[in-house]
This record gives sequence, structure tokens and C-alpha cells, in this order.
Amino acid sequence: MGGREKRGRSQSSVLGVALLFAIVIAVSVSVVLVGTQALEQRQQATSTESVRASFQQLDASLTQVATGSQRRASVPTLDGTNAKVQGNRGHVTINVSDGSGGNCTVVDADLGRVVYEGGGSVLAYQGGGVFERTAGADGSRVVSTPEIRYQDRGGTPTLSMPLVLVDGSAAGTEFAFERAGRADRFPTASCPSPNPIPDGRNVTVTVESEFYRAWGTVFERQGDGDLEYDHDERRVTVRLGSAGGSGAGGDGPVGPLVSTSGELQLDPQSQFDSYDSDDGPYASQSPGEATVYADGDLTLKAEGTIRGDLNATGDVELRPQAEVTGTIYHGGSLTTRAGTAYGDEERVAPRIPTVADRDDEIDSRVTEISSENNNSDESSNITKLRNRGCSPSCTLPEGEYYVPGFDHSGTLYLEPEGGQIAIAAPDGLNVVPGSTIEVVGDGRVVVYSQGDTDIEQSRVGDTTDDDATQFWLYQHSDTHTRLGPQLQYVGVVHAGPDGEIRISSNPHGDIYGAVLGSVSEAEAARAIHYDRALVDAGRGGGYGGGGGDGVAYLHVTTTTVEAES
Repeated sequence: MGGREKRGRSQSSVLGVALLFAIVIAVSVSVVLVGTQALEQRQQATSTESVRASFQQLDASLTQVATGSQRRASVPTLDGTNAKVQGNRGHVTINVSDGSGGNCTVVDADLGRVVYEGGGSVLAYQGGGVFERTAGADGSRVVSTPEIRYQDRGGTPTLSMPLVLVDGSAAGTEFAFERAGRADRFPTASCPSPNPIPDGRNVTVTVESEFYRAWGTVFERQGDGDLEYDHDERRVTVRLGSAGGSGAGGDGPVGPLVSTSGELQLDPQSQFDSYDSDDGPYASQSPGEATVYADGDLTLKAEGTIRGDLNATGDVELRPQAEVTGTIYHGGSLTTRAGTAYGDEERVAPRIPTVADRDDEIDSRVTEISSENNNSDESSNITKLRNRGCSPSCTLPEGEYYVPGFDHSGTLYLEPEGGQIAIAAPDGLNVVPGSTIEVVGDGRVVVYSQGDTDIEQSRVGDTTDDDATQFWLYQHSDTHTRLGPQLQYVGVVHAGPDGEIRISSNPHGDIYGAVLGSVSEAEAARAIHYDRALVDAGRGGGYGGGGGDGVAYLHVTTTTVEAES
């Protein structure tokens, strides 16, 4: 009996040790497997992020090739042979009805693409933009927006489509692209419909692509037209009726600068272009087109640059080395000096977007907020703001605040937390040099100012992501606003048709968003970058008489780039 018990205990010990080894091995294998999977996922994510950055660089390089600033571009590694050039993938068709039941075909061409598949994602450059989808999924998203714009240009709704067509077939670790040709597709003599497009005609754009949903997003962001998806054919179509050469754009600001002063001087080295904060900060993308508006005469002085159109109801003068890359619309004369350049000229009577008077709204909101506000919740911070004592920092969460004597120094964090912060400033704003007013997180901040405003050598708005839709400064029309030197301002300054705005020279700091009001001069070395996200209706506004339907002017070009491996 004792011997059997001993053998049993021995066998139990052996089984226990074996079981322990089995558990250790199983756990070790699990740890290795989980760790390996996590490492592989991390490596895939890193690889995809690297390729995404390469595609954005590809977009910037091909934009330069397409615009003619360089004829050939080399693109860095796109992760081995997973990257391919496919000139026969994707198709675009643009038609304009001829008024008698038929169509004039403006474009009927393959878009082509550069595509990468790996890490569970599919990335592609196509038509002038970058798109992405998850492998095996139907949905897709916009990484970098093509230069397709629907906006008010020359006082009428205009659709501009500068398409980049990729031709050739290649695969490998590096690609080079060369500009093979450029064509103006509309207006041309071969298409009988003129610009502006007469009443009763319409424009139809159809894109067939693996990324058709993302193309639909591109069209949706323009805020007009009837959109139709054919999921079986992977096709999206947008239809726009004719505006008959009249009407205005949407409700959001349509350019970096709208001056109502009667005469506007843009001093030497002034710069105007655009970006889309939906795609990231300004520095992360290639500058796009913008439109500068002046209700009167306009002078663009030496080395000033407008990347896009210039619209002035009066005379226009370009001083030496000044450049307008798009069309100059003017109601008076055009005078040019040595070394000037511009894309085209049309002597018309352009309609300048109407800058609506917001005085009643400002007055009523200041009155409302003065009687009912959240000051008691943040009493110490409100007191600091009134006494230049917001140092080192103050924070205001979502709510409404009454701040007479808004005299700020230090750092003010505005955290709307997805909602809205409304600030009533009956005495205007004075932001001390070296101070910061930073919008943190999602949401919107609106400042209603009844007094003069002076901001210089400061940072104001969402200065991290350059989202100008988050900060709106409404100035009473009997006030003066000064945007001083060394100011980085991200947002909208809206002073109505009569509020005077002075834009001082600024070698160290730019304006991201839009400036609306009576601007007589933008001093030397001032750069204003228009945030195209502002065009979306419902983001605010500031114009009266907007809301024109359809398209009056259509401009379509195609630039073909050919791949070499």
C-alpha cells in the first residue's frame, strides 16, 4: 500500500511538472504571437503613414509639374513594387448641354492613377488629389483635395476644374513624371456653349473610380449641385444648372480679402493663396487658388502675388514683378508695369460679394450676454482679462462671457468642448504684444466687439491646425481694427461694409482665414491664406444676397503627366 501511494505521488509530481511546462510554453507562445501581431500591426501602420506622406509629397510635386513651374518631377520611394502607375484606371466625363437636347463633350478621358496597396490600406493619387480606402471595403476618404473649386469668381458662381491625368504604366521603387501636355477644354471653339453659360443649359460631371465615394465628398464640399451615386458601377455624377451669368456665391467668406473701401493698396510682397483646414495645417499642403475682391480701384505693388483671381469694380494696376496667376476681372482699366504677369483679363462689371452689416446682431448679443452670462463660474479669469493679469494663463470653457475692458496679456485658452464660446466685448479688444488667445479642441468662438480692436505680436485662434472656422471676430461698423505686425491670426475678421481695418506690415506672422471690411491698405510683406473650409454654408457667413444656384462660368483644363520608372 505504501509503495503504491509513493508511486502515485511520484507520478503526480511528474504530471504536475509536465503540466507546468505546458502552461509556461502555452503562455510563452501566446505572448510571442500577441507581441508579433502587435509589432506587425505597428509596422503596417508606420509603413502606411510613411506612404501617405510620400503620396502627399507626390501631390505637391505633380502640382508644380501641372502648373508649369517645373516640367519634370522625381518622387521618392513608395515602398517597393507595391506602388504602381496605371494610366487606364478611373475615368472622367464632363458635358455641357447645348440647349437643344444634346450635349457638348468637354472631357472624356481616363484619369489614371498612382496606387499603393499594403498594410490593409489602398492609397492613390488621382485627378490631382490623394484618396484612401481600407482594403476590402467600399468606402473611401479624401487625403488631399483636388484643385476643384466651386465659388464666386468675378461676381458669378464659377466651377474651375484643373484636372491632372496620369498616363503610362510603371512599377518599382521610384517614379519620375514628365509633363506631356496641357489643354484648355472649356471654353473652347469646339464647344458652342459660351461663358457665361446661358440659361436653360447645365453642366454634368461624372467620375468612375474605385474611390468614387471620396470623389463624391470632393463635390459635396463645394456645396452645390445634385449628387447621384451608382454603387454597382462605382460612379458618382454631379449636375449643376445654369446661373445665367448672375447671382452670388454661398454664405461663407469666398476669399482671403474682401475690401469695400473704394480703393485698395496691396503693398510690396503681399501674398494671397488658399488651403483647406479639413486637410490639415497650411504648411502640410500645397498652396491653392484664392480670389481677392475690391469694390473700387486696386493696386498690386512690386512682387505682390495673388495665386488665383483678382476682382475689382474699378481700375487695376500691377506694379513691377507683381503676379496674378488667374484671371483679372475689372470694371475700369488695366495698367501693367515691367515684369508683371497674369493669366487672363476680362473687362466686365464684376459683382463683389456683399459684406452684410452685422451691427444689430452685435448690439443684441452684447445686451443679452451682459444680463445673463457665465462670468460667475470663471470670475477670477474675467477679472484677469479686464486687468491685463491673465498670466501665466486663463481658461474659459463653453459658455457666454461679458468682458468690458478686454485688455489681455499672457495666455488665454478657449475650450468650447464641441460647443460655442460667445464673448461680448463692449469696449473692443486690446491684445498685448507677446500674448496668446488659443482655441483648444473642437467648437467655435465668436467675439462680438462694439469697440476698437488692436492686436499685434500675438497668436490668436487655432494656431495648431490653422482651422479658421473656429474663431470669428465681429466688429461693429463704426470701429477701427488693427492687425499689427508679427501677428499670427487664424480666423475671420468681419467688420461689415464700413468698419475700418488696417493690416500692418508683417515679416513674421501670417493671417489664416479671411478679412472682410473697409480695408484701404495691406502693408508690405503681408500674407493672407484663405481657408477654403469657410465656404461651407452653416459655418457662419457674413454676406447678404447670397445663395446663387448652378454655375455661370466653367473653366476646365487637363494636364497630362507621363510616368517613367
